Amino acid sequence: RAAAERRRSDLGGGKQRRTEDAADFPAVMERLRRLRADIAPVDSHEATVKAGADVYVGKGVFIGRNELKVGDQTLRFRKALISTGARAGVPPIPGLAGVPFFTNATLFNLTELPPRVVVIGGGPIGLEMAQAFCRFGSSVTLLEGLDRILGPEDPDASVVIDRVLREEGVRVLTGVRVEA
Repeated sequence: RAAAERRRSDLGGGKQRRTEDAADFPAVMERLRRLRADIAPVDSHEATVKAGADVYVGKGVFIGRNELKVGDQTLRFRKALISTGARAGVPPIPGLAGVPFFTNATLFNLTELPPRVVVIGGGPIGLEMAQAFCRFGSSVTLLEGLDRILGPEDPDASVVIDRVLREEGVRVLTGVRVEA
């Protein structure tokens, strides 16, 4: 982030990447892997149960204002926290399974900075990955199928973030369809 701040045009910097700005990519990725491993034990289903939370796994359906059905069990509540978890989504692109690719979960296994990165998806995680790899020095293209990034989010926020990404050097393409 510090290198990106030094390049900001409103602070007299430019888009060029200077070698003194370059982060030690392998060291950064090693640190991220170590941090992820450190938090894994407390960021799990088992840790949540151990902390005293009631956890129900299955398809949930609201059947009333204060009722939820999970499987064949009906749960009644005053307030509920729904934590659905998340897994990296792999788009159904013909041929994708036959080529190497990364998801937001597996890209932390990289040990060398790729010279070029294509990010499919203009949601929060895709934008974060596009910006991060651009700031590291990769040439980044972001592909979004909707007419704008952050489709379901506030349109004004979408405009601002799109502008910032482009200013930082990310090539943003919206309204595109990815095919084999």
